[in-house]
Amino acid sequence: MKNIAISFILILTFFSNYIKATTKTKIGIKTSVALIIPNEGDNYYGYPNGLHDIGGKTVALTFEKARTSYQFDISDIPENSIITSASLSVSFSNYYNRNYECKVTFADDKSSPQDQYWEISSANVLLSLDNYDSGNYNLSALKNDLISCLGNNYYYLGAYTPDEIYGNSNANLELSLNITYTPKVEIIAQNNFPGGTIKVDGTVRSSPYPFIKNVGNTASLEAIDQNNSGYYRLWNDTEAPLNKSKWVKRSGSSSWNKNYNKSYSFTVAENDDGSEYEAGLRKRFNVTFKNQYSGGITGGQIIVNGNTYNAPTSTFNVIEQNTITATAINSTVNEIGYYFQKWSDNSTEKTDHEFTINSHQEIKAHFKGIPKFPESIRNLRFNSYHPRFQRNVKLYWDEHPNPLVTHYKIWRQIRPRSGGFSPKELIGTVNRGTTSFTDYDYFLTNGYTDYRLYYDVKAYYQLDNTVSSDNYEITYGENSAINKKAKLDDETPLENVYENSISNYPNPYNPSTTISFSIKEMGNTKITVYDALGRKITELVNEVKQPGSYNVTFDGSNLPSGIYFYTMKVNSFVQTKKMLLTK
Repeated sequence: MKNIAISFILILTFFSNYIKATTKTKIGIKTSVALIIPNEGDNYYGYPNGLHDIGGKTVALTFEKARTSYQFDISDIPENSIITSASLSVSFSNYYNRNYECKVTFADDKSSPQDQYWEISSANVLLSLDNYDSGNYNLSALKNDLISCLGNNYYYLGAYTPDEIYGNSNANLELSLNITYTPKVEIIAQNNFPGGTIKVDGTVRSSPYPFIKNVGNTASLEAIDQNNSGYYRLWNDTEAPLNKSKWVKRSGSSSWNKNYNKSYSFTVAENDDGSEYEAGLRKRFNVTFKNQYSGGITGGQIIVNGNTYNAPTSTFNVIEQNTITATAINSTVNEIGYYFQKWSDNSTEKTDHEFTINSHQEIKAHFKGIPKFPESIRNLRFNSYHPRFQRNVKLYWDEHPNPLVTHYKIWRQIRPRSGGFSPKELIGTVNRGTTSFTDYDYFLTNGYTDYRLYYDVKAYYQLDNTVSSDNYEITYGENSAINKKAKLDDETPLENVYENSISNYPNPYNPSTTISFSIKEMGNTKITVYDALGRKITELVNEVKQPGSYNVTFDGSNLPSGIYFYTMKVNSFVQTKKMLLTK
């Protein structure tokens, strides 16, 4: 009874191994060559016309000695297979006399008929047959030679008869191989990125890791979360809704999704040979958000995934190809309003803009700064009408609190009593620190006698080249026509002056500009223009002047474009300023 049990176990073991074995039949593809001996002329090598595979045959006026090479396609037998047996089937036909010897050799493939002809007879003999008898032969030498050739696409044998000198020794011969083997396949376990580690059959290995398995055995793989090449890579099964991790089998140009679990086991099949099983780890990216104002200014707040954060934010972790949403928030800092323009990806969608993340990145919301200059801060006011003196309209205002407001731009619009509004025009620009401007085109009047004069002083934000919104104030006046005089426009002081000063408008100019100057006490006054080399161009004023404000026109029509300087000297006071003539 014990012997029966042992025998049963051995039978099961044998059967278990046997069912893993595969038998394939390979039909030889023939290429026949011949030594062709004509009745007249020289012998030569070629392909037989007599349609025979081996032996000698007279065809027309020639005698052909044929030999044949056989090609077997073994490309589908895995290189690591264990060949358990190999047999050769030979089948003769179309012969006149079967009593001739036949030899099958380990002939290799040659390129020319002559080389192939002699290769067949000179190669080692695999099988010798005394006559043309068909049959099947189990050959250990054939098995061993096949083992050495696994990995090649083709296997070759040759056949001929040593009796080919006889004219009726010709025959057709079919060869086929019956190969029984147990496939062993090589599989590569790897990550979907260069390097890193991966677990194969419970052991941590470096990726890529090649390993060999018998067909029918189980391979167990497991992905490993890890840092690699500047990224943390993980198995995305629950971390993010998109771009889930998966095992992918790759073979040649084809691929198949196999499993979505971090650990994956499968039964090895013959078509796994040479395949790659790839663990699809996903990168976890670090994302921050920042508000970008002009001049490198940052700060403010931003909404990310529905929650409000101070900017720049701390880091958000996002799995590759997943999304994160953000909303930009307009803000006001020290009377500069910052208004959203675009995101880093050039989108202008301000609210709930969705970013698909494929790298570590700092996402910026770009803003444009526009100064705010409400009347409560600006406090725009005018000088007062005087019944005995003509006074040009003079504007006064308070300094903007933000030092990034570097200039003030003065605009004017007029409405005569008998007409409509004129277009708005820019009449002057002054630097920060100057909080007054005189309009020499108009005298103040006591009420709406000639014109309603509308003035606006706009704050200029240099970083974004923007100005504050319209905010006009009204006064009344009449046209002074001061700038129409040829040289000195007015020698009568227009108002009390408390300091010496000089300026010009417009600047740059073409071809003329108005030089305005004020003196606080009587004295000899000189206004002189020089070129960039210090050479005197003209003297516009040289006389004693009473305290007051004056205008004089400088005409550069006959001068080349360039930088010029103008100097005012009155008593001990000297001031020089630069102006630019552009043509």
